[in-house]
Amino acid sequence: MLGWGTRKQRAECKLIVDIRSASVGAALVVYGEAAPSYVYGTRVPIDAAASKDAAAITPAMLAALAQVGQKVVAEGLPRLAVSTGAPRVTEAVIAFAAPWYTALVHDISVKKEKPFILTRHAWKQLLEEKLTTVAKQPTGYSNLEHDITRVMVNGYELKDPFHKKVQEMLIALYTSFVSEQTKTAVAEAVQKHFHGVPCTYKTMPLISFTTLRDMFWNVDRFTFFDVGGLVTEVGVVEGGTITHIMSVPYGSQHMLQAVQAACSMDDATLTSAMSMLAKNELHPSCTEALATARTAAEQAWVTAIRTQLDVEGITLPPRVFVQVAPSLQPIFGALFGAPQHRKTLFGSDQEIQVAVLTQDHVRKYIDIPKDTLIDPFMLLTALFLRTSR
Repeated sequence: MLGWGTRKQRAECKLIVDIRSASVGAALVVYGEAAPSYVYGTRVPIDAAASKDAAAITPAMLAALAQVGQKVVAEGLPRLAVSTGAPRVTEAVIAFAAPWYTALVHDISVKKEKPFILTRHAWKQLLEEKLTTVAKQPTGYSNLEHDITRVMVNGYELKDPFHKKVQEMLIALYTSFVSEQTKTAVAEAVQKHFHGVPCTYKTMPLISFTTLRDMFWNVDRFTFFDVGGLVTEVGVVEGGTITHIMSVPYGSQHMLQAVQAACSMDDATLTSAMSMLAKNELHPSCTEALATARTAAEQAWVTAIRTQLDVEGITLPPRVFVQVAPSLQPIFGALFGAPQHRKTLFGSDQEIQVAVLTQDHVRKYIDIPKDTLIDPFMLLTALFLRTSR
């Protein structure tokens, strides 16, 4: 559960770098004794032409990252200078979304004929032994995370399993990897603007799961959709732990491009018109063609998700959280409200509870100035860092 401790802490600023399939974002967040303060945020698109060329996508991402670094220095640091008690950036946290990482979830089962006392030394030995088999590091990749999301001892979940008598134990493990070349290039690009600032690395599924679990602490079974420009990530949480992660190479840009081709609209007009259509604010004379194109694009997205769910044998819990860019939030709210899409995704006509995450969900946990870019992806990372401090 999210909350603030009473221990006195010196204010510090963290740079969040969010690397996604179609854009790169950055935020400056100040942490101290009270709720975090989201000082500055910006986002730069990755060159769309590069997304069609595997050899060009990484240089294009690094070019966008360089632009983001320049904007943070020129616009963000002056704001930070007037923030109370945070004179400089102390850490850069780089969050990778799909397709930049590889992640796996594992259940590690331990059964002994005779009970034993679990010491920290025995725990360390056990994990080292299991990690060499279930989470072997691919060649050319660097490990980012080995995170224990749940420990069951003799059938009971324990936050602290040490010095307990153990006969059966089930450990839920999340592990992630990123290309060593990509990791090194990103670190060099960040430290070009923030020399000497240490970098740590995270992935969005673990950030989303951990933060949503803490925000909605009484919900232990849910689905989260992280809708990027070119990739949609789907995570399934059962029994309070993440059990499945799935990446589908179909995102919001594919939907918008399909509608744009059908209706001959420029980018700005299209997003605005689709949002107004989702909220029933569009004039009837403009509705029919756009509605037809939008329905077809939504169905293509839903079908892509359903196809991958069938391949991997995944069933989605009916409590749903959606992370998507602010301009697209009304569109995806309407999508999940459509009975035909719900039936395709969830396999029945059952009612589902959907929350498209907005700033209203997090305002009680973080201070956001009115003139700051609201970015749901970086807001989740900011809250994740607060709970992990």
